[in-house]
Amino acid sequence: MTSAPALIATLSAARDVLLAAIEGLTAEELLRAPPGPATDTDERWPIRDVLWHIGMYEDYLRRWVDGTRRGIAVEPYAARRRPMHMETPELLRAWLDQTRRPTIVLVGKLGAADLDAARADAAGHETTFALALGALAAHDRAHAEQVRALRATAEHAEPAD
Repeated sequence: MTSAPALIATLSAARDVLLAAIEGLTAEELLRAPPGPATDTDERWPIRDVLWHIGMYEDYLRRWVDGTRRGIAVEPYAARRRPMHMETPELLRAWLDQTRRPTIVLVGKLGAADLDAARADAAGHETTFALALGALAAHDRAHAEQVRALRATAEHAEPAD
């Protein structure tokens, strides 16, 4: 049985990894994207769009959990463009905080039976709230690695002539 405190600890630890990856992030680094053209499976996002996506996905997942537990249908995840003003390290960090706080509050309201009950997600796949929220922690960790790799690209770049 999954407990809310254990899940909160998992989410918090994963977010700490992400926050460590963006510690000291500069405005210039926010623009850094992988080299090469985007493909159907690889968006080649700059760091600012990665951070926007992390918060946007968390917002969606929290709405799905809350809506599902109250019997309200939630549409499948659909990406939304980052607003133009969301382009500073401070604003994007605030966005990550803004999306995480209500998730933690919601998880704290869920009992083990709520967390472990089988449910259909918005796409019709069977899952549980515990699995979906655990995937949110993995999502933070994966994108933290992506951000670290993007930040490291400048350290190895050839100097401009």
